[in-house]
Amino acid sequence: MSDTNCPSDQYCCGGRCQAKACEPSVCDTSACADAAPGAAHVSEWVCAGGGCAIATCDAGWVDLNTGSADGCEFACTPDPPERCNAADDDCDGVLDNEGAVGCIDYFRDDDADGFGTGVGRCLCSPEAPYVASGTGDCDDDPAGCGAACNPAAPEVCDGYDNDCRAVTTEDGCLTFTTMTSGLANLSVTALALDAAGSLFVGTAGNGGGYRLPAGASTFEPVAGLQSYPIAVVTADVNGNAWFGYTQSNCDDNGTSGCDCGVSRVGGSTTFYCTDYMSTVQNYVLSMVGDAAGYVYLGTGNDYGIYFPAPYDTQACDVDVGTVPPLSTCFAMALDGNTPPHLWVGTGDRLQECTPNHPDPAACGDTCAPRDAAFAGSADDIRALVFDDRGTPSTSDDRLWVGSASKGLSRYEIASAAGTQFSAGSSGLPSNDIRALALDPVRQHLYIGTAGSGLTRYDIAGDAWKVYDTSNGLPSDIIHALAIDGANRQLWIGTDAGVVGTNL
Repeated sequence: MSDTNCPSDQYCCGGRCQAKACEPSVCDTSACADAAPGAAHVSEWVCAGGGCAIATCDAGWVDLNTGSADGCEFACTPDPPERCNAADDDCDGVLDNEGAVGCIDYFRDDDADGFGTGVGRCLCSPEAPYVASGTGDCDDDPAGCGAACNPAAPEVCDGYDNDCRAVTTEDGCLTFTTMTSGLANLSVTALALDAAGSLFVGTAGNGGGYRLPAGASTFEPVAGLQSYPIAVVTADVNGNAWFGYTQSNCDDNGTSGCDCGVSRVGGSTTFYCTDYMSTVQNYVLSMVGDAAGYVYLGTGNDYGIYFPAPYDTQACDVDVGTVPPLSTCFAMALDGNTPPHLWVGTGDRLQECTPNHPDPAACGDTCAPRDAAFAGSADDIRALVFDDRGTPSTSDDRLWVGSASKGLSRYEIASAAGTQFSAGSSGLPSNDIRALALDPVRQHLYIGTAGSGLTRYDIAGDAWKVYDTSNGLPSDIIHALAIDGANRQLWIGTDAGVVGTNL
């Protein structure tokens, strides 16, 4: 006799059809092969399929593998539903099943850029490739754009929709022209434009200073400035170019022992000594001129002022800090006040300096820190540029601050509020910023980095685009930037020469 010979509500046990549960010890194995081995933790058996099957297990045990040979082999007390708690609540042998209470939707992220695609899986923890907590990736293929394309990526000129805005047209991609003719050293450290459109260039090492007349293609050396390392160049309102350098004991017009730090280039080259300005360092690292003809000279320790005619001299020693490098004036910018206030970026702070120097003998400029809003992100400053937002009012002016270690910051003058942009949380490719330039027509901020090329930030559209050696720049090291607004050109000082491009 077998189970097939018994009614559906009975089992074959001991060669007979009976309704009671099957007990292995009394089953007739020769008749229906329903005997079971001495399996553990089984509280009740039934005959099924010609053999004994487990009906119920002892408390705290589960027949996980659905096999009678080893009885109820899995120690577990069911406590459904399954929850995300690192426990097997439903006793199915799996911890924290998909869909468990408390699960999170994870999305497929094949290119590992943190952004997923498709339909998610509700998991207690990420399981490759379902590791992204959000979607939005427009190209998840590692063989395609991959990690370079996601909503947080900067737009670059590579033919892809890098920022996933559904725009593949390379709007704003620049065509670069590298110029080196006449330069003795291709490491271009400083740039400035005068009113006539001439570009003045400073180079590192013994390269010296140069002038590129408007429309020319070969740089002309500036007399008397060869073999000097130039740190900064600016043009004043009177058509002169000023070169600041980082070398002492230069041509000092015969004054023995005088340390020169700056030269004025007009009809001829005039050297000025800066001994009076500093007892620690006198290298000129930053400069800016105002509409009245004054030129502010930032040194390794504080700043001085050039007084135009009738004085034609330098004076003042304005304190901006404690000791170098914390007091080193790496960057300067003038705001829209009348007379303008001087903003100075040093090794440890942002300072606003109020002018009070009626003559060389009366130097009363005072400076106050303005970096409280940055929470420590406005130190190691290397570049400053003001943005008047195209309005005559100064109430909405803001200052862009570039740091060599903390990225980019924006300072709202009226509210003293600060906003920081850094690599990883914005489209910046690097936090090491060395130069800034603003195109006021398009409200584009150009950012030069020390190793990651040039970045253009569209302020109104909050969009970033990166330019580097992969799309035309000869070097990813940017030292200086200058914008020729009249001719709509951007000049870039790199480690491989001067680069020009139309805006």
